[in-house]
Amino acid sequence: MAVGSDGTLLGTVGGGAAEAEVIARAQTLLQTAVPVGDGESSAEHFGKTESWPAGMPVSLDLNSPPLGVCGGRMHIWLQRWQGSLAQTLVAQILQALTQGQRAWLITPLDPQGFPYLSLSDSGAEHFAPLPSRPQLLAGSWVEPLLPSPTLLIVGAGHCGLSLAQEGIPETAFS
Repeated sequence: MAVGSDGTLLGTVGGGAAEAEVIARAQTLLQTAVPVGDGESSAEHFGKTESWPAGMPVSLDLNSPPLGVCGGRMHIWLQRWQGSLAQTLVAQILQALTQGQRAWLITPLDPQGFPYLSLSDSGAEHFAPLPSRPQLLAGSWVEPLLPSPTLLIVGAGHCGLSLAQEGIPETAFS
């Protein structure tokens, strides 16, 4: 889920009061003081004059109102993405996906760490091989970013046409 500083939301963590709490905490993180520089989470910005967390964990108990009645706990990692480091990472992600490449977004769960992209499943630093589904590995959240699948329909009969209309945007039938 992405929460913009202007209030824009992209995605969800499940909705309801728990999501509202996550959004409120994300907005608080976005409003905190930013280090001097262009907002990158490099070590040189920290520990000198101010302490600014680039990321922070949030744990919510979903066993009782107002946050939930379904039970369980929700563990969320909030991370501020800004500056040239974030812009470069977003560009790398978009490039990999538009070129049909598999990639892994590796997010160190460290308040001063910053996510990075691996384009090789043979291992990025601490991981070999990288997982096919999101999971926690060696203190980092590792999430595969897979290109959109291709739908291949062989045959042009009434069944093939119905399948194509379900799987392909209408503009593809011009």
